[in-house]
Amino acid sequence: MYNYLVQGGILMFPLLLCSIYSLAWFFQKLITIFEIKNDVISPSINLIYQELNDIETISYVNYLNIVKKHDKTLYNFFFNFKEENDFDDWIEKKLYLSNTDLTSSNQLIEFIIRSAPILGILGTVIGIIITFEGLDVSSYESFDVIIGGISQALNTTAYGLFISIFSIISLNSFNSFVENKKNKERIILNSIYNLIIKTKVKSYENN
Repeated sequence: MYNYLVQGGILMFPLLLCSIYSLAWFFQKLITIFEIKNDVISPSINLIYQELNDIETISYVNYLNIVKKHDKTLYNFFFNFKEENDFDDWIEKKLYLSNTDLTSSNQLIEFIIRSAPILGILGTVIGIIITFEGLDVSSYESFDVIIGGISQALNTTAYGLFISIFSIISLNSFNSFVENKKNKERIILNSIYNLIIKTKVKSYENN
């Protein structure tokens, strides 16, 4: 491994750091997925949904009290409710904030995805330049030296591409998980909304 890094040139070492971070990020996200895979929907939203469906006395006030007990921001929204579009905006904002912790470290891995291939190509170009500068044009061994030098220089490109591809697959897989989590929460929140608003309308009609 050390010989491989040395042959690739000095830019192999920043690429090594990129690969270490990429692997660490991958395992950290893998652990996160296993920790929350059985609890994809936030506990407070899940409790609200369950209690709304299990309640014996159906009324707008009872529904609001359940929401207030578990999620003050959702309660404030329903208490000050005006238009349906407001709820759609509120859902997207809530989903964004509730999943910020999951995606907070994505910026650096995205930077590595863009940078690793560039570092690899730059290392290859530098390696080729060094190879040609060290040639003796009159020597019969020049061709073999060129082939050997280019082959070593291409190590950085291969390594950079490998890091980038691995990181892209990891990031896309994790983003799919987060999006699936958001969709499930969105469905539950819309169900809560429909239950409460229908009950509110009925209470107005009865009055």
